[in-house]
Formats: sequence, C-alpha cells, structure tokens
Amino acid sequence: SSGINAEYGALHNQKNGTMKTKSINTEIILCLSPNNNISQSLARLGLSINSYNVVSLSIADSEAELAEKIHDLKSKIKADLVNDCRGFQYDDYEVYDVYGISKEELSIDSLENSVVTRIATKV
Repeated sequence: SSGINAEYGALHNQKNGTMKTKSINTEIILCLSPNNNISQSLARLGLSINSYNVVSLSIADSEAELAEKIHDLKSKIKADLVNDCRGFQYDDYEVYDVYGISKEELSIDSLENSVVTRIATKV
C-alpha cells in the first residue's frame, strides 16, 4: 500500500503541475522517500549495481498498455519475476531508520501503517 500511496501522490503532482522531478518515475521514488531531497531519495530507493530485490510499479491508461509495459520489462530483466511481494525480505531496522520510526510508535501501530502514514502525509 505504500507503493500505491506514492503512485497516487506522484500522479496528483503531475496532474496539478507540481512535480518536483522531471519524470513520473522519479516522482514516485521521491514520494516513497521520507524526505524531499531528490538525490538522497534516488540514492536510497533507486537501483544500483548491487540491487537484487526490485519492486516495479507501472502506470498505464489501459490493460493493453500495461501488458505492453510488462512484456517490455520482462524482456529487459534477467531474473525471476513474481507478481507479489509476500516473500520479500527487508531489514526492519533499516526501515525504522529510513522513516524515523520509534519503538514507542510500534507499540501503538504496525510498521506498515507507520510507513504508509509518513508517505501519505508528506508535504
């Protein structure tokens, strides 16, 4: 759901002409980031030579366009593709650090809700 919030935020910014970046893809990464620094967002959340787990979000106006984008992605990626992230592993402590989530906050709400709240309310 954090990806959906970031996509919605980026599309909203695009529609209103308030994008802080030059492309919708970079705007999504910026919306996922806990801060408004584009360089830091790309360094922390973008791809690198050492990336081994990648999440792809696609925006399309039709099912046909989405199918074409998925086909194009599959032709460029030399890896196993999955349709969901239920098996995706991440380091909780890195997420706490990136989004500034305290142990006290986690005693009240879940990690996912804390991250989604930060993305949805980012100014």
